Amino acid sequence: MDRDETALSTASTRYDETPENHLIDSVRYFNNIELLSSNLDLVIVATGSMPRAAVIKELLQKKNVRNLVLEKVLFPDTEQYTEIANLLKDKNLEANTWVNCARRMFSGYEQLKHELGNRKNIECTVTGSNWGLACNGVHFIDLFAFLISSDDKISEINTRYLEPEIHQSKRLGYIEFMGTLIAGSTKGSVIKLTCFAGDNISASISISAENSKFEIDESKNIITKNGEKWADIGIMYQSQMTGLLAEEILNQNNCRLTSYMESAEIHLKFLHPLVLLYNELTNSKGSFCPIT
Repeated sequence: MDRDETALSTASTRYDETPENHLIDSVRYFNNIELLSSNLDLVIVATGSMPRAAVIKELLQKKNVRNLVLEKVLFPDTEQYTEIANLLKDKNLEANTWVNCARRMFSGYEQLKHELGNRKNIECTVTGSNWGLACNGVHFIDLFAFLISSDDKISEINTRYLEPEIHQSKRLGYIEFMGTLIAGSTKGSVIKLTCFAGDNISASISISAENSKFEIDESKNIITKNGEKWADIGIMYQSQMTGLLAEEILNQNNCRLTSYMESAEIHLKFLHPLVLLYNELTNSKGSFCPIT
């Protein structure tokens, strides 16, 4: 379902280019939620952040949905998180809604989580240029939340080292920030996210824990430990992940993505200080920061 007929035409063309699959009964393309089936096993909402809450409300008002996957950044307005949480609870979807922070599905990160165990005082840095700190920062904070021990939580996020300037995002109507963002955990671990302006340099990840240092190069799909290759990350394109994700949800009634409730908590820790900075820079007083 897409309101953009050009997008629907592109999707149809891409599908027609794939090898025939006898297991697929039909593929249909709609420009209106009303035209979807009354009962939907799995819906993926991949809009920008600004219309997403309205799309979810319309969808759940008109259709019976069993499972829901949402893109991040979830919503640009802090007040929408509780609103949608209450709606999911009313529709019995609280345990069947996930957010597409997909690094939790990569085998190398699952292996790294096991390796780190319950170590405390983990230090993580993410550094690069033009990698989209506001757009993609929540991906790395989610990965950090995944890697630290299960009884550890993100505590606060510090924006004091961000540049006091708003940058235009490559996505129309949205913004970006440059500089350094620091997030701490309740048990003393920390992640520092740094994004500079300039040539596009992919974000590199470094993780230190006790006597081990892991360097993660997603462009080369490898993790090194103390200078030696330790594991492949197991990076997958979204086109490779969606089928696996659907299988997990439809066959096991669960998946490896972050649950809505956990992700909403992480999003709000991330979004609240950005809203304050955005208000300061724009002389606003709202609960809104246009990131996606």
